Amino acid sequence: MRFIMDKDIGILIFSILGFVLYVFIQFLIFRFVKSEKVIKGIVDVYLFTGFIQLLSESVMLGVAPAIYSFILYTLLVANYIIGIFGLVESSVRIRILMEINSQGRRGIKEKEINIKYNKKIILEKRLKRMIASGELKLDKGYYQLNKRLSFYNIAEMFYRIIWYLYK
Repeated sequence: MRFIMDKDIGILIFSILGFVLYVFIQFLIFRFVKSEKVIKGIVDVYLFTGFIQLLSESVMLGVAPAIYSFILYTLLVANYIIGIFGLVESSVRIRILMEINSQGRRGIKEKEINIKYNKKIILEKRLKRMIASGELKLDKGYYQLNKRLSFYNIAEMFYRIIWYLYK
């Protein structure tokens, strides 16, 4: 029984360490990543740290615990991306508050905020990010949805099913 408890604790510890490594590497690397490469960077860092975690844990605890730990690591990273990183990255309100906070007691003038956060710049950044992630494509000056499976397509599919059922 003690051996099983040790593997359980090992799975938990390796999952958390893998997640901490993910966040640490993300903080180091994302300072230098352009906004249109963020999605690719998230996946690359996830795969890199996941590989390190899987390899080290399979050597120390075995293959099955490594797989369980990788699943838990994946859930931790997904929750972080959706619940924390995604909100900060996409929320203009939070970014403006962070910008004001970074200026200290002196504050920031509205003119300075408008330079970074006017509608045109926000729209350009979001469209570039959606093209880079594969959500959209730009064809002859027209933005179009890609015909691949995405979070938007899944949500739209559920919305249509619910709309059809309750019509």
